[in-house]
Amino acid sequence: MTQFGDLLVLSEEEYYWSDFFFSTLATLLGFGLTVLIWFSGKRSRRGRYRSRFVVTNGLFLLLLLLFCLSRFGYILNFSLFISRGYDGHLDLLAEFSSLGVLLIIYVFLNFWSSIRFLYKTKYAFFLSVILIGFISFFINKTTAIDRNIVNNYYFSGLQNRFDYINQEIEKATDKGVLFSDSTRIILRKKYSERTVHMVRKLKSDFQSSKAITLDWLVIQKILIHNLNFPELDFSRSNAQRWPYPTASELRKQWCLQEANSIERQLLFEILQEEIQLLNKPQFGHEYHEKQWTPYEMEMDMRRRVLVRDMEQVLEGFLQLREEIAPC
Repeated sequence: MTQFGDLLVLSEEEYYWSDFFFSTLATLLGFGLTVLIWFSGKRSRRGRYRSRFVVTNGLFLLLLLLFCLSRFGYILNFSLFISRGYDGHLDLLAEFSSLGVLLIIYVFLNFWSSIRFLYKTKYAFFLSVILIGFISFFINKTTAIDRNIVNNYYFSGLQNRFDYINQEIEKATDKGVLFSDSTRIILRKKYSERTVHMVRKLKSDFQSSKAITLDWLVIQKILIHNLNFPELDFSRSNAQRWPYPTASELRKQWCLQEANSIERQLLFEILQEEIQLLNKPQFGHEYHEKQWTPYEMEMDMRRRVLVRDMEQVLEGFLQLREEIAPC
């Protein structure tokens, strides 16, 4: 699913709540099946019709509950979470925790109303609350999935990407530029709404007549190296389709910055990144026989989509590198 969207990494509070919800719900489903088996036995004529009603109502509740869970799970996982641009728009803990608690309470009380329909329960109701809570806690502690295994495997495939981000941020920190944790998170993602907005904002800033600050130049270099770009419109010309600053836009910024400044040094590094990106490798035997990692395959595929028919753009960058001089 991460081929279409960024990996959804929940907070510790959301992990704990989801484990509690599903362990409690699994316990209640087992309790409901026990009630159905209990009331499915042979009974006298007097209690037969009530037993049938309890069984029918219980089966309807179980099927309805499974249908709702599968429906919501399908919509969230396969339609929203993996969609391009999803950037945590839903706060699962704040917006759905109350619904989960109310669902658990409803299922529990519904099954107990069926039991009280035929029997006097007395203290059995309160005893079942304690027993279900204990079993839910036991299931939560013994059968919970270690998500760190999945997260570490995913992050290991993007280790080069994250290391480059940390490296450039450390260099910027030495120069007196500080970045927030949210900026690091945005830079780590590929398809999120904030990441795409950052690429488009920088493109607009380079097209303007204002000098770009040092922190945004660092971000621009990271975005180019990690191939963060929005969906391309192939109906436009090559220069208009290029999501990063063109040679003319870099030349304009070069003239706006002070001579021998750190900003000019970063502009030259951005130029080098774009030239390196547009220089296609030779398709010899060494290229085809290379053992590609999943990360390298993805980056190579994204680069090929981006640099298609960009020869004129590359010529502009090469010419700029040769003629860069004070304006």
